[in-house]
Amino acid sequence: MKKDIQTFLSKYHIIFPLLLFSFYSLVFTITPSLYSMNDEEEAPKNILLITIDTLRADRLSCYRNSSFKTPNIDDLAEKGIRYSRAFAHNSLTLPSHTNIMLGTTPNFHGVQDNFNFVVKDNFLTLAEHLKKFGYSIGAFIGGSPLDSKFGLDQGFEVYDDDFALERKADKVMETALRWMKNQTSHWFIWIHFFDPHYAYELPEPLPQPVYDYSLRWGGRLHRLHFRQIIQPYAGERLIQ
Repeated sequence: MKKDIQTFLSKYHIIFPLLLFSFYSLVFTITPSLYSMNDEEEAPKNILLITIDTLRADRLSCYRNSSFKTPNIDDLAEKGIRYSRAFAHNSLTLPSHTNIMLGTTPNFHGVQDNFNFVVKDNFLTLAEHLKKFGYSIGAFIGGSPLDSKFGLDQGFEVYDDDFALERKADKVMETALRWMKNQTSHWFIWIHFFDPHYAYELPEPLPQPVYDYSLRWGGRLHRLHFRQIIQPYAGERLIQ
């Protein structure tokens, strides 16, 4: 099975997801062009994949004109491609991320739910594919549905899921940035945030609705982190 999928990838020279915010409902890509790793004129691009659990499109001001503003994500949407119609095959964390990492659907890979399924090792993952082209591969996870025991760690040199049930994005970013700063060649990094997911835990008393304010707090918290990721690679090839 891995050989079949590898043949498909090699034939079409496709790198699958670029930047995903909420695999439930929307997708942003900063770099619109697809990249052929067999094109000798092109230097390898760093690849940044961000997924945010249960982030609703109607709570992003780039999709909805309201008093609730999400300027950092709006900036990404303005500079890249904002999809107004993007759909997921699943509404659950593990199956959705399996779709992303395998480029296939549940009817093919068999992962239908959280916790009760494991990604079989005969499937070729995006991480395994990129590793064959010399990429350093790292993943930094925020929620237990993506624990390495469910199989999505295949191909990752580092799969950081050091937590019990979940951890806040500042902890995820701390380890992700540390890993990135130590890389000396092109890399693929997957960063997963779980903060908008129930149950909502905020650092200070805030008015209702708590979902909205969990996003607002997270936006303030991660503004510097996003700049720390992107700015060092200004002018270089970075797929976000």
